[in-house]
Amino acid sequence: MKTIGKTLLALTLAGIAQSSLAAVTVGSEASCNFHTINDAINSVPVGGTVSIRLSNNMISDPFLSIDRNVTLVGGYSNCSDTTSDANAPSVIQGIGNNQPVAHVSGFANPLAVNVSLTSLVIRDGAAPRGAGVRIGGAASVRLSSVEVTDNVAEEFGGGIYIDGSKGAQLTIQYATQVTDNVAIQRGGGIFCINANSETGGKIDFRDGDIADNVAGAHGGGVYLEICDMTGSSSGERRIASNQVDRVEFPEAIVDEYSAASGAGIYATSASHITLGSRSSTTVIEGNVGRNVVHDGFGTHYEVDRGEGSGLTLLNESVAKLTNAHIANNQANDGGGVMLRGGARFELKRDPGGCIPNANFPGCASLTGNRGRGYDTGFDFCISVDQNYAGRGGAIAMRESSAELDGVWVKSNSVNQTDGCINSNYYAYPHGAAFDMRAGSRLDIINTVLHDNGNNTADDIIHLDGSQTVFLAFHSTIVGNSNVDDAIMRTSSGAPAIGLFNTVMMESAKLYENDGAADALLRSACVFSNSLSTLDDAPSSSLIESLQGSDARFVDAATDNFLLLDDSPAIDLCIADEVTSRGKLDAVLYDHDGLIRPRIAGTDVNRSWDAGAFENQNGLSGVVADLSIDLDDGGFVVGLNQSMGYIVTLANNGPDAVSNAGFRLVLDSDLQNPMTLVPFGAGWSCSHTGYIGNCVYTEVLPSGASAPQVIAQFTSPSGPGVISSTVNLLTPALLVDADTSNNSDSVVSSISVDSDLMPSLSQIPASLQPGQTARFNATLTNNGPDASLGPRLRVTYPESVANVSVVESPGTAWVCGPLFPDGQGYVSMVCAAQQALVGDFEFTFEFQVPGSQAVPSVWPIRVRTQQDQADPVTPNDIQVNIPVVPSVENDRIFGDGFGD
Repeated sequence: MKTIGKTLLALTLAGIAQSSLAAVTVGSEASCNFHTINDAINSVPVGGTVSIRLSNNMISDPFLSIDRNVTLVGGYSNCSDTTSDANAPSVIQGIGNNQPVAHVSGFANPLAVNVSLTSLVIRDGAAPRGAGVRIGGAASVRLSSVEVTDNVAEEFGGGIYIDGSKGAQLTIQYATQVTDNVAIQRGGGIFCINANSETGGKIDFRDGDIADNVAGAHGGGVYLEICDMTGSSSGERRIASNQVDRVEFPEAIVDEYSAASGAGIYATSASHITLGSRSSTTVIEGNVGRNVVHDGFGTHYEVDRGEGSGLTLLNESVAKLTNAHIANNQANDGGGVMLRGGARFELKRDPGGCIPNANFPGCASLTGNRGRGYDTGFDFCISVDQNYAGRGGAIAMRESSAELDGVWVKSNSVNQTDGCINSNYYAYPHGAAFDMRAGSRLDIINTVLHDNGNNTADDIIHLDGSQTVFLAFHSTIVGNSNVDDAIMRTSSGAPAIGLFNTVMMESAKLYENDGAADALLRSACVFSNSLSTLDDAPSSSLIESLQGSDARFVDAATDNFLLLDDSPAIDLCIADEVTSRGKLDAVLYDHDGLIRPRIAGTDVNRSWDAGAFENQNGLSGVVADLSIDLDDGGFVVGLNQSMGYIVTLANNGPDAVSNAGFRLVLDSDLQNPMTLVPFGAGWSCSHTGYIGNCVYTEVLPSGASAPQVIAQFTSPSGPGVISSTVNLLTPALLVDADTSNNSDSVVSSISVDSDLMPSLSQIPASLQPGQTARFNATLTNNGPDASLGPRLRVTYPESVANVSVVESPGTAWVCGPLFPDGQGYVSMVCAAQQALVGDFEFTFEFQVPGSQAVPSVWPIRVRTQQDQADPVTPNDIQVNIPVVPSVENDRIFGDGFGD
């Protein structure tokens, strides 16, 4: 935690308190408050609130009906345990009988309840819909370190079913796993319907695995229908090894395209998916579309082609993925992604970088996906029903659109088949990378296409039909392989290809037109090894393009396609054709997230290197090393308290800079609204939700820092670790000499970890019967976080009289009455809602009864407690004060002990 600017930040903040929630326990031991979870839930009125700790000696409930605000935490070894162990979660075992294991917000009177489930295994449910967890009404459900596994739904949602028509929401976080669930029809892992911005419902997938689930028709991992799924906070999301595969199933559950699709994710009916961020990773890998099934006589059930194994988007659905990898998925069409019916897909690299993943190239990729087709092996097959070659190894598109920016498209392939005697057409695989048909459009920007085909494809990029468009801006297409036609191929109608500021170096023919009477190809500022093989369209135009035998990559053998200083692709041309389309004026970064500067030439505003990578040597223009710093002021913050960050922008030279700025992205667990407060003139700031942007409109000289900006907001309502990030916004003409300091992040712990300890002072040397005496007790929070529900417990012999608190830290602390513990002692507890780091002092007064025998010993014990687990123990001390008939031989001695 940083400490710079603490005094400045303190001027902007004020504190707010939040009450804590007492817990009840469930288990089989006699000391437990309840013996079943349902009894604990039903102990409070409907709509009320209960916090439940589960002993691992718990008796299983046959069916949980949750219509209260419930915090359900497992992983306690017994009911006396105060620390949950996420590695030993409590198991909630279903018994089937057409019931989910847990139903949130009941059938008859659905309620708006908040339910938090932590450190649990939810398993062995069997129900028509939502065998593991079923969520309805306006319920908000949060899963943290939860495993939903081995549940079977006869219809939808083997693991989880969410109906968001009344605003239901689901949050998945902290390595939660939805695994090995089955839906006979749709949504093996998760089924979601009607949860979007209009209803207020959604799925927030922050961290965890949705893996090894199976659905009969669609959505082996996730099925979305009119449903939104987001996930932009830090974390690791993985949707892997899911399947759509059944021998035969009712026609009613096959979609309008007669396919069993979306083994990873299936999204239809204007669903929206937004996943990924600079500080998180999203992987969709190893999902498998329907396996080929035939009856031995050449009949293929349902003519089912198994589309879009990683991701299927249908009917105006949209997916926007950042820093995501779609890899090693298999389906007959669209091994990685299938798009139909107005769907849109975007895969982008965050310009600020990513968390590297050694298994995949770059920050975002489509890698190793396969359009495998199917072949029954029946020699006398006559139609597509029995034989169908793969199409679209990475992406298959039908009446849809897509954009890739900063993506590696690598090692994707399609399979050839033997064909049928009626027509060998079915034998030909198309689009090892992209197969585009029926008026689809694909734009690639700053993207690398490499090693696709694997000697299986007729083409790498295939276009069929009028208004089908492929545009490549600033991309590198190199080292792909094919066996027949060409890297790019058009086959009918009036498709169009546009190549702008792109490098194409291939051993195969670059382009072939095969029956597209009105095909159009235009290249502008393209460096290629064979311009003649581009010129095969009925309407073609090669503008300012250059042919050469060697693009001068740094090391193509190791996939390093950076340009050497003497590369002919550097500063290729002024690119008027490109800028007239309004595309590259908005693309200021190359594949590595480095600025594409305007380089001195015929027109300084119209010149870049060709290919996905901008050479960064020998640049002219404004050169400066800008740095950005994010600081939380070193404060310890509790719940629902005003807090803030300090942002500092500095120019380390050598040139002065104008219009530099920053973008601040807050952790989504923080509470809005955000307020941006510049401590000086020159700033222009705005914000929307969790994102704030500020631009310093004045000149920032070399060696100077702009006035600091305070971002003020409210801390979370629950404990946790928050992470916020700031990224530099650089003006278009700037060449930044060092990009390593162009971003910063700060991680703050909010009331997660605090160490309490008690101490005693001013203790009487001795006591006498009937005497009234005082002593001081101090509760110390050693930090590093604020303490939730801190308590100071003082225990006396039960014969004590007239106990009172003479002095306390203030009205935030409440000291309760004495209560007996049943073992000969009484206790008084002083408690607060939360306490920051520091000392909290109390003065207690008490009276020794006149009947006290002498000589004797008067024990006083002081203990500190809090809602969160205390990392340092023991947390209690005891003093034994002698009771004597006179003041002679007074002495004090202490004896610490634990429970």
